[in-house]
Amino acid sequence: MNARVFLAALSLVAMAVLVGQLRAGGDRPDGLVPEAIHAADGIAGSCAGAGPDVIVGELTGISRWGAVGDLAGYSLGTTSCNIGDQTLQWDADTVNHPVIAQNIYRYGNGRFEQLGMSWLKHGFAAFAQTLCCTCQNPGDSQVLGIGCSDPYGSFLNGDQDGLPGSCGGFCGGLGPRWEVNPTTGAFAYPYDTIGMTGDAVFKRIQLRLDDIDPALNVGANYYGEGHYVTPDDAAAGNHHNNASYEQILVGNFEVDSWVLLFTGETTRERAAIYAWQDNDPGVTIEVIEDDGDPLDDHDGRFYLGYRVTDNGDGTWHYEYALYNMNSHRSAQAFIVPVPAGVSVSDIGFRDVPHHSGDGIDGVTFDGTDWTVTPGAGQIIWSTQDIGENPNANALRWGTMYNFRFDADAPPAQVTVTITPFRPGGPPVLTTSALGPVDPCPWDLDGDGIVGITDFLALLAEWGVAANGPPDFDGDGTVGITDFLDLLAHWGPCP
Repeated sequence: MNARVFLAALSLVAMAVLVGQLRAGGDRPDGLVPEAIHAADGIAGSCAGAGPDVIVGELTGISRWGAVGDLAGYSLGTTSCNIGDQTLQWDADTVNHPVIAQNIYRYGNGRFEQLGMSWLKHGFAAFAQTLCCTCQNPGDSQVLGIGCSDPYGSFLNGDQDGLPGSCGGFCGGLGPRWEVNPTTGAFAYPYDTIGMTGDAVFKRIQLRLDDIDPALNVGANYYGEGHYVTPDDAAAGNHHNNASYEQILVGNFEVDSWVLLFTGETTRERAAIYAWQDNDPGVTIEVIEDDGDPLDDHDGRFYLGYRVTDNGDGTWHYEYALYNMNSHRSAQAFIVPVPAGVSVSDIGFRDVPHHSGDGIDGVTFDGTDWTVTPGAGQIIWSTQDIGENPNANALRWGTMYNFRFDADAPPAQVTVTITPFRPGGPPVLTTSALGPVDPCPWDLDGDGIVGITDFLALLAEWGVAANGPPDFDGDGTVGITDFLDLLAHWGPCP
């Protein structure tokens, strides 16, 4: 079915009737109205971006599609804005249109976790509205004009097949994430499974009912995130501001699932991981660039959020959330250094499941938890590498995984490591974060005092290559600066 035929056959009036209602969050076929049709609150102004630059200007309605077992299906409405100084391609019939990811997260008990994700809504036509900026109407539905905005309602973003039917005309549909390179915005079209429908949770955001039950998650806050990926935006280097988030309230349980409603305002141009920091100012977020291919100007990006809490019993809790925004290389391992002699416990991991056959050859990506390997001066969480299993449970784009443990050592700045899943570019990525450190590394015999036995132990290692004490300065060899460092800390440990 050729999308251009549909678009040409429909007059602007007909499109307003058939598509406009859906984009605003129109009724579902079963008569249930999508919850929380959100009014646009943007203010028209000047756009300052260079090149085509798409953002999520507003998250709008939330459609509730029903439950299958303990899973409920949802979709989020998104209104895009082109804040750049060039038009953005929105060609339904080619690879030159946006795809839209939808995610839901929970903050509770000091943790920020991803609960569910959708497949990708394929864009098919653009309006010329004014949510974010002054719109220069291009008079062409196959581009998003300079300063213009375009609403896709929650019902439309939950359309499974993309073919004429309940949406009234060709309307994009939901395609798999695995076909998309988020760093370059490239994808295949027509996408795999076009025209395919399923049950209430097929391709849509899947949430476990217990994960959003207010009685089981007292005090939790929830957030929805929309994320656009498109080739011309990425080519202009504007692909790092394409995600926005907004808080969600959990309402009543109706029929078979919880009612969800957006509340407050959309936080534009920031990934939802920043909602963790909104709730807890003690959270730090590091941006990690992944230049996967030095021969082009594209780069992917990870965000690492972390928080350390004193448990009050001589141990500390270390909590990390690693979000892959748009690194095509993805992540295969996460490594936190832990000094010898530091005891760790309650090591944890959490991922978010792919579903509905979203994986290579229609096989859903493996959901096996990452293996934990403690000891040898570090904790390693890892999955299979791409050579072992191309469908392994890598940290792929638009997803967040969590890592946590307790340790009997206080925090200080350390270097944590991410190992990419795909080859190309740097073999590892690193950033600074808080991790456990030995508060008295000069006490080599562990008696609580830096003294003569520690001095003799250092002499016994003189000139020897070392990775850690008594190589206190980290230059790889035990020598004079390490001796002077030990003398400077002579006496009882702090």
